[in-house]
Amino acid sequence: MEEIVNVIWQTKISNKPVIQNETNNQFEFITKVLFKNFNFINHFDDQKYKTVLNRSILIYGAWDRHITEQQRKYFGTYKSNNFNYILFHLSNEALNHYTDYYSDANYVFRFHYDPEIKLPNVITFPLGFLSGYMNNDKKINLSTNRNTIICFIGDIKHDRQGLVNDISKINNNVIHCTKTWGDVNMMPFDKVIEVYKKTIFAPIPLGYGNRDECCRPYEALEWGCIPIIKKINEVDFYKQVLGDHPLPTINEWSEIQPLIDKLMSENIDDLIMKVNRWYLEYKEKLAVQICDIVTNNLM
Repeated sequence: MEEIVNVIWQTKISNKPVIQNETNNQFEFITKVLFKNFNFINHFDDQKYKTVLNRSILIYGAWDRHITEQQRKYFGTYKSNNFNYILFHLSNEALNHYTDYYSDANYVFRFHYDPEIKLPNVITFPLGFLSGYMNNDKKINLSTNRNTIICFIGDIKHDRQGLVNDISKINNNVIHCTKTWGDVNMMPFDKVIEVYKKTIFAPIPLGYGNRDECCRPYEALEWGCIPIIKKINEVDFYKQVLGDHPLPTINEWSEIQPLIDKLMSENIDDLIMKVNRWYLEYKEKLAVQICDIVTNNLM
C-alpha cells in the first residue's frame, strides 16, 4: 500500500501515566501491531474535532449510551463530504452503547465484543496490551529461567479475592494486590514485565464488566507467560476475539491447582513454545486482516 492513511486520535492528551492517559493506553498495540502493515500518519486532535481528512481512521472513546453531540456532528462531516472513513471505538466495556451511527462509516473497528452488534461492517479486536509492555525482540524464557509458578498483579474486584486465596496456596507465587485501577501502589510496568518473564502461569480474571476481557493476557503473552482463562458460566468469552486459542481454561478458581499440577507433569516447555507461536502468528494475521480492510475501504 503506497497511499497514506490518516489516523486521527480524538482522545485526550495529558501528562498522566500511561494507565491514565487515554491517547497512550494502547498506542503501541494499535500502531505497532494492528496497523503495522500499512502506511499512516498520526494526527492528535485532543478531542477538538477539528481535523477532517479523507481516508481516515478516527480513534475515539465513548463510554455512555450515546456519543456526544460534538462527536455526532464531527462524524457527520465525513458523511456529508462523502469521505471514506473507519471508526475505531476504543471503549464500551459496559456494552450499553447505541451504535446507530456505525452504519454511516465504511467500517468500524472496536474493542470489547458485544453479541448484540450484528452490523456487517463491524469487527471486534482484542484489547491488547498497555503501552510499555511490548516485547520488541520477541525473545522469551523457557521453564529453566522461570522460577515462579504463578502470579497475579492487579486490583481486587469481582471474584479476584477467591483467585488470590487459591493461588496463595501454590508454592513459588507472586501476588501484588491493589485497590483500584491506577492505584498509587500499583507495580511499575518494568517490574511487572520482569515477573512475567520469570513466571510460567498468569490466571486471567474478569476485567471491568461482567464478561469483559482485560489487558492482562496480552501483557503476559508478550513475555511468554501462559494465561489461564476462567470461563464465565462455562463459556470462554475470549474465543469471541481470539478464536480457538490454545490457552488453558478452567470453570472455577479451585481448579487451578490440579490444572497446574497436570501441565507441570508434562513437558511445560512444549506448551510455552506452542502458546508463543500461536500468539505471534495471531498478531500477524490480525495485521494482515486489518490491512486488507483498510485497503478495501479507504483506498
